[in-house]
Amino acid sequence: MQVLRGISFLLLVQIVVVTGQECSEEGVVRLADGVNVDGVGVYGRVEICINQQWGTVCDDGWDVAEARVACSQLGDFDFANPFTEYGGGSGRIHSFSCAGNENGLLNCSSDLDVDYCYHFKDVGVRCYYAQCNETDVRLVDGRTPNYGRVEICFVGGWGSVCNDGWDERDAEVVCRQLGCDGRPIALINYPVLSNYPLQYHLDDVECSGSEDMLSDCAHGGIGVHDCMEMAEVAGVICSECNETDVRLVDGVTSDDGRVEICFSGLWGSVCDDSWDYRDARVVCQQLGYNGTSVALSSHRVLTDESLFYYLDDVDCRGNENLLSQCEHGGVGIHNCGVGHQEAGVICSNAVECNETDVRLVAGTTPYDGLVEICLYGLWGSVCDTRWDYRDAGVVCRQLGYDGPSYPLLSHDGSSELRYHLDDVHCEGTESSLSDCSHRGIGVHYCYLYEPAGVVCTNVTCIEGAVHLVGGDDVSRGRVAYCYNGTWYSVCASDWDTTGEEARVVCETLGYDTSYYASVVVNYGRGTDPILPLSIECGSGTSAFSDCSTAELDVSQCSHAAGVDCFAICTTVGLTDCSQCNGESCTSHYGCRCGSDCFFYGKCCPDISVTKNCFVEECEHGAVRLVGGLTDSTGRLELCALGVWGKVCNAFGYWGPDTARVVCRQLGFSEDGAYILKDDIERFGTSDKDAVIGKVHCIGTESRLLECSHSSIGFHYCSPYYFDYDELDIVISCYDEVRGCEDGEVRLDGGFTSSTGRMEVCMDRRWGGVCSDGFNVKDARVVCSELDFNPGDGAIIEGPVTLEASPVFVGSVTCTGSEQSFSECSHDRPPSGGCSVAAISCGMSSSNQTRCTQTFPTSVPELQSY
Repeated sequence: MQVLRGISFLLLVQIVVVTGQECSEEGVVRLADGVNVDGVGVYGRVEICINQQWGTVCDDGWDVAEARVACSQLGDFDFANPFTEYGGGSGRIHSFSCAGNENGLLNCSSDLDVDYCYHFKDVGVRCYYAQCNETDVRLVDGRTPNYGRVEICFVGGWGSVCNDGWDERDAEVVCRQLGCDGRPIALINYPVLSNYPLQYHLDDVECSGSEDMLSDCAHGGIGVHDCMEMAEVAGVICSECNETDVRLVDGVTSDDGRVEICFSGLWGSVCDDSWDYRDARVVCQQLGYNGTSVALSSHRVLTDESLFYYLDDVDCRGNENLLSQCEHGGVGIHNCGVGHQEAGVICSNAVECNETDVRLVAGTTPYDGLVEICLYGLWGSVCDTRWDYRDAGVVCRQLGYDGPSYPLLSHDGSSELRYHLDDVHCEGTESSLSDCSHRGIGVHYCYLYEPAGVVCTNVTCIEGAVHLVGGDDVSRGRVAYCYNGTWYSVCASDWDTTGEEARVVCETLGYDTSYYASVVVNYGRGTDPILPLSIECGSGTSAFSDCSTAELDVSQCSHAAGVDCFAICTTVGLTDCSQCNGESCTSHYGCRCGSDCFFYGKCCPDISVTKNCFVEECEHGAVRLVGGLTDSTGRLELCALGVWGKVCNAFGYWGPDTARVVCRQLGFSEDGAYILKDDIERFGTSDKDAVIGKVHCIGTESRLLECSHSSIGFHYCSPYYFDYDELDIVISCYDEVRGCEDGEVRLDGGFTSSTGRMEVCMDRRWGGVCSDGFNVKDARVVCSELDFNPGDGAIIEGPVTLEASPVFVGSVTCTGSEQSFSECSHDRPPSGGCSVAAISCGMSSSNQTRCTQTFPTSVPELQSY
């Protein structure tokens, strides 16, 4: 066999065979009306020079032997095929019969210048060089060498295989012949990427699966087929890998690299959209690593091959066994740019920490700081959403501290912050933070400045000792009392808000109560048992253990005692007072530094006016609704340490449960509580500072401060971050009996149902509409909505009662075509007030009657007497 030469069919250059050659040498052969395929061969109609005239050859008896002789005259070709599709020529027609080894057609048996043949039977030939070794197979038009359209070599040329009957057994033989050990996959109707007409070599292939070569399988005959051009092509995948396996490529070491996953026997990349450490953990564990894992985005690509993405938007929980088990957008579905969005990982057998351990970082002492929890072998932060004293208690107990614990919220985090947990909710009895409920590992909606922290203390239970638990710092919380070697909560059923007991508790703890009033606050029942003693402190008592006691039936205790002791740093050493300089105070609220008193953002330079600095406007923890027409609807304000301030709504923590707690605390029905989200600007914007944020209630609390919240005065609620309108919370607490649906209209105060004061329902309350600008078009829309004849709508001055109605709506503009009054444009009522519109709608449309009497068309002239 001659050495293979030429190029693949993808690079064919077609040249028309020259037909103007002079006929001067007897027996010379030429090809007409065909092509010269560079490096492959020549095709065309056979013409021969006889008696100095070019003639054609009849197809009678024309076969491979005759074609081989003709091609040997044309050049050094390896193969010849007889064809007849190159059209008819002209001149004389000749006939030849050859054995195949002759030096020329004239050396074959011949019948020259026949009269029994016609030019439409003129023969052609294809003479070509060998492109392949006989019966070899290959895969083309695929993205890897193991994947593509099947071609087989016959008579030196590559040809396709028709897919009739093509199955896994045929694919298995092809893969075996190619030396591939992977699982074979048969592909039907494989897409053709080449730009030249296909030639089918085989059809109806039927392999048993044990053959060594595709040519050994049964088939319909070489070149025999009934397949459509480029539409019925057989293909094969000879698997490169096992299904859903993963591997790392293009890495610096074997422990890192670009992630590839196996689907349908082929490796493909993973897009880095949403790629994080949980996804990396699954990959590394699947690869056999048991340590830490790091997610890499936009990993470098070293291969020259075009990448194919199998997965995008991968979202693992982190506990899956295989990457394929994670959520994703669908195999092969992606929107990634090839070459710069590849997911990668770094895997290690080293472990940063023990699973579910907790630690405190970035604190001032070993007992305080930001909380980090070990999950998947990595330290990660906890978001402070719903973070409260119960969560803090679990952390401190897990760390081995048995004293009171205090939550810290909204501390600045670093740019490297990784959140493991969010929306943590502990009952307080859990032994590990990981046992508490949460959104899911790695699932969070937190910013860098929202990591949760704690302050832990070690307190030994010494008889008569007292401390505070469950507050947001050491100066406030539920009263815990050591009795017979056990910590108890103290019943506060008989304590009032100004009782001596609160003062004595605070003085026992070292707080100076001469300048600050201690108050009783409900911090919940807690997990400690209720002390079976009632405690009463006299006005001269200075130590809580000296207060008088009496036996108590704990089943009759309605709630545990809690107090706020407004801390003075010089007394209890809570804060470094050297931070205060002149009127610049940076210590905790309620802290007096030298001659300056810092209280909720205010500095009082003169200690003599300290009490004025702490003049209380209200009772700590009280709530109110302002800016509305009644005390049951308006902007929410909270009294914090004697000062009214607004409650921040910046992060969307508010829900119906929280509104119910506010309405319950105000004495309204909790069933009628809801948050106004539309048209809140009519309540105005508060000029007060926000005193609290991130409030989240479960709905059973009796007071707002019992809900989870940020530290008082410490929050992110600033117009620099949010729109002003987003910072205020507007709540309506309405009575179900007097309620109405927003947008409803009615007539009230008239002598009939069709006459009265125009009222509209807003915030579940009825209110009037200004008469200024109110016209007949507006009245007719109202009458139509109330099922009266709109044509009877009219403005009236009376007789109606006008003074009882608050005014909700100012100027109104209706076109008259609206289906309801709510579709008309309107604005807020003027600040100076206005009169209320009243209308008459005639009779109800369901009760209207029509007169049938005929009236005269003219009025008779009056008689004069």
